[in-house]
Amino acid sequence: MVLNDFGKIVYDEFFKSFELRKELYLGDFILMPNHWHAIIILDKSICTDLYQKNHSSEKQKEYFPLIRKPKSISSFIGGLKSSTISQIDNFIDRNNLKIPKFNKLNPLWQSNYYDHVIRDSDEYRKISDYIVTNPKNWSNDMFSKH
Repeated sequence: MVLNDFGKIVYDEFFKSFELRKELYLGDFILMPNHWHAIIILDKSICTDLYQKNHSSEKQKEYFPLIRKPKSISSFIGGLKSSTISQIDNFIDRNNLKIPKFNKLNPLWQSNYYDHVIRDSDEYRKISDYIVTNPKNWSNDMFSKH
């Protein structure tokens, strides 16, 4: 995969995220033209129970149902999406590109993501192989440009 300017921004922001989030470790990773795959290791020994302590009552859950847990995958994804949109919008401004910036009406990212808990080394190997070989399968992707 050869990254365009936006891809380079996503790539850089992805790795900056791991510098900022010491509780996360990166396994295999691939950035594709319309999605990315990564094995992200969350070190539970570093995670805090801050969220549970601060949002344990039913009343708090009623008022704060969508708060991301600190030091979680959802917090990582949300931060990455936010930082990439900001950096890409800045790139659009700096380069006077005649394209719309990204926002809720013109989203860069889909609203959700897919995650999966890897339970053993065999599963890790299968997922790692899938990630590493993903670029070879790009021509079969329904979104690729033939």
